[in-house]
Parts: sequence; structure tokens; C-alpha cells
Amino acid sequence: MTISSARRTLLVAAATLALGAGFTVSASAEDVTLTYRVGSTPEAVATAERLIADFEAANPGIKIEYESGPGGTEGDNIVKTRLATGDMTD
Repeated sequence: MTISSARRTLLVAAATLALGAGFTVSASAEDVTLTYRVGSTPEAVATAERLIADFEAANPGIKIEYESGPGGTEGDNIVKTRLATGDMTD
């Protein structure tokens, strides 16, 4: 095998893998639901709702749910506990 045919074979293999990966990502993107954690203040919830509406309009295959919770050290402790137990949302 010459160097040019080896390069050609490598390029074809790389292109095939890239196309296959692209089809896999786009097919699974239609079934994605993510959770967005926000503070519990009315302003934080209103901002999250606007951001989610705009994002979902631009990305119809992705659904965003929001979860509100306390801020400060109480919120930090909740996040740390959920991370430690493997129970944290996206």
C-alpha cells in the first residue's frame, strides 16, 4: 500500500465514522429531556421559564424541565448530597 492510498483509506474511514456519529447524535437528540435547577425566588423562576421557552423554540428536539430550590448554603448542601449519592439532575 502506498502512502497516498493509505491516506485515502484513512480519510474514507474517518469520514464514515464521522457521518455515523452525526446520525447517532441527531437521532438521539429528539428524545432528550434535561433538568435545569434554579433558585426559588419569583425572579429566578420567571427568568428560567423565559430561557427555557426560548431554548426549546430554537431546539425542538430537546425538552427542558426546571427544578427550583433554596439558595445559599442550604442549596449548596442539597447539591453536594445529590452529587455524592448520584441523584443529581442534569
